[in-house]
Amino acid sequence: MKITLSAKQPSKISCDLQILFVSPSWKEEIAFLGNEVVQLLADVSLLENFTGKDSQTLFIDTPNLAAKRILLYGIGETSVTSIYKLQNTLAKAITIAAKARRKRVALSPYHAWTKKFSSETIAKVVSETFFLSTYHFDKYKGVKHHQEKTEIEEFILLTNPSRLSSFEKGVNLGKIYSQATILARDLVNEPANITTPSYLAKVASNLAKETDIKVTILEKEEMEKLGMNCILGVSQGSDSPPKFIKLVYRSRTPLKKIVIV
Repeated sequence: MKITLSAKQPSKISCDLQILFVSPSWKEEIAFLGNEVVQLLADVSLLENFTGKDSQTLFIDTPNLAAKRILLYGIGETSVTSIYKLQNTLAKAITIAAKARRKRVALSPYHAWTKKFSSETIAKVVSETFFLSTYHFDKYKGVKHHQEKTEIEEFILLTNPSRLSSFEKGVNLGKIYSQATILARDLVNEPANITTPSYLAKVASNLAKETDIKVTILEKEEMEKLGMNCILGVSQGSDSPPKFIKLVYRSRTPLKKIVIV
């Protein structure tokens, strides 16, 4: 899966599915699609009782557009007012798109979001939410599962030319955030006989090699010298030797010290 940026007009982007966020005034908001498509959507909306309320969805095939299918996702009257709300809205829409089993999906951020958030923030949230919403731990699934699996291969984030640079920074930052979360999810989802202390120590060492993080790994003998008896007591019930792993990241411009145990 990958994210790409495009400055093309939403009506001219070639994709299998395009996600458009709309309010109850949605007919005016999608006028750029052309009168024929808007009228078609209006006719279908009457049958499906779609009004643009929060979390309402409407799918329609659009053979006369570059996008083969349109997903209208309602956000209601109340505009998105927080990062959490933005993440939640994006996650729901992207999950629906992923279930539609389309390989090339485009998304147009809602115009009002740019008044509340910076371009970089919007792109960062979209990027992070995309990777986390499409995450699946299927490492141990059978061959048949992987053969039948259809996932989004390319996710296209639409913007205008003046915001391309800011969007690129945001997308890259979102990738970093999501990769860190996915690493944690993978470690949690692995069975306990895999994620032994030695395995986690190896993961930490590899992480330190790839980043500016410094790693210190204490073996059993060192832990005994330091009197870490509580941790050693827990490890007595395991065949795997204990490890105490310390990861330190020092910012070039530190504001405060944070410790996570």
